[in-house]
Amino acid sequence: MGSRLNGAHPIDYLDKFLDARFPGCKVIQAIVGAVPVSDMAEHISMGGLMLAGDGARLVDPLLGAGIMNAMLSGRMAGNVAAEAIKNGDVSGKALIKYEDAVRKEMGKAIHRNYKVKELIVKASDRQMNALLYSLRKMNVENVPVSSIYKTATTSGFPVIRMMQALFKYS
Repeated sequence: MGSRLNGAHPIDYLDKFLDARFPGCKVIQAIVGAVPVSDMAEHISMGGLMLAGDGARLVDPLLGAGIMNAMLSGRMAGNVAAEAIKNGDVSGKALIKYEDAVRKEMGKAIHRNYKVKELIVKASDRQMNALLYSLRKMNVENVPVSSIYKTATTSGFPVIRMMQALFKYS
């Protein structure tokens, strides 16, 4: 891939694309070099625009995985865009179907995993040791996440009880 850049930086290609397609547009924020491990963006569609993948913050905040969500959201955006263009209506009202579909398909898991990630980041060493201690009997590389969760939530440590509360709505 790098050999195809001909000495230019990826941002140069983005700037050229924006200038050609959206003259006079203004970049309001740039986040580069990192995966957005946060909750899903509050709004991912508006009249004439739908954000997908990393741009919509659809990366799993706990794992940093985003390719699958990017592909799924891209397909959803394409389907909604095709329908909107066919109907001659690319308003926010028409494109909200995309946002609703993304939230239904992956929003709940992203939100849950964001909360879990925040708990882990804020947990004390004692709490993390308790969590890891409860998992030590398992070969976690070969066990489904649901089984790890079940084992972890049977211990009586505070971080585990907080995780239980989060998973109740998942």
